[in-house]
Amino acid sequence: MPAPEASGIALKATETAIDWAAIHRRLDVLGITCCQFERVTNGWRVVCLLPDNLAGRHQRVEAQGTSQAEAVRLALSQAEQSAGRKN
Repeated sequence: MPAPEASGIALKATETAIDWAAIHRRLDVLGITCCQFERVTNGWRVVCLLPDNLAGRHQRVEAQGTSQAEAVRLALSQAEQSAGRKN
């Protein structure tokens, strides 16, 4: 019997493991009020709302990656840069 990989059944290990506890800690530290994950044609899109200095206002942070892990990493990096510019 051929190996599962030979018949195209096995999963490819292209997705990096995501440490969701660490992600949630970073979201909390940044004060992110909303975070949406969306599967798109060529990967994943992550949209987060980052509180602005003006009461009741938010800044939209959006990133797209070929994997969910990449999209989350990019979105958090952008949010951290934006938060750093505001302080």
